[in-house]
Amino acid sequence: MNELPETNAAEAQRWLGQADEELRTANRIASDAELPARIACFLAHLAVEKSLKACLINLGMAFTKVHDLGDLRALLPTGVVDIADEDLELLNPWAIEGRYPGDVMDATRQEAQACVQAAQRVTSSVQAALKSSDE
Repeated sequence: MNELPETNAAEAQRWLGQADEELRTANRIASDAELPARIACFLAHLAVEKSLKACLINLGMAFTKVHDLGDLRALLPTGVVDIADEDLELLNPWAIEGRYPGDVMDATRQEAQACVQAAQRVTSSVQAALKSSDE
């Protein structure tokens, strides 16, 4: 995405809505022993990626297609949102490597739950930041 929509706040909310859907789905998968835990990790990453991009959109900042969460956070002005390095480091491997067999070992149920919890912390921080910018 190199262009911004005309209504940044509305588009940011659309991205946050999809991030919420992915996070809720990741949570269900992480809780179901019959479903692959790696999918929960991937969706948790995707939820955070979309949340960070929503924040950029809300600020009127264009970005290119990137999946690295650290790179996305680096685009944000300092102090806009409080995100722990550990959460991004936990989630980042699931962007690309987690998509294909052999690149990353399958996730355990415990790893999937940790990814979902990290994603929840990040998405909550982004939602709070966007809410405070609307006030």
